[in-house]
Amino acid sequence: RWQFDEHGHVLDGLEEVLEILNQDERLDAWAKILFFLQEKPSLDGRRPLDLLREGKLKEVSLAAQAYAE
Repeated sequence: RWQFDEHGHVLDGLEEVLEILNQDERLDAWAKILFFLQEKPSLDGRRPLDLLREGKLKEVSLAAQAYAE
């Protein structure tokens, strides 16, 4: 449910962020889910999911790149 907006559509930017995370073959599905749902110090203690819902794709993409390294 977390990956959908209030209208049942996949969140804007989710696929782009998953493309970044998919570049690291060490990350399984659970690690990718945790990326979105856990608070990140690099995002001022906020969850990537919350920022994505606010349309802040650039910030989430940068955090995903760091997470996948």
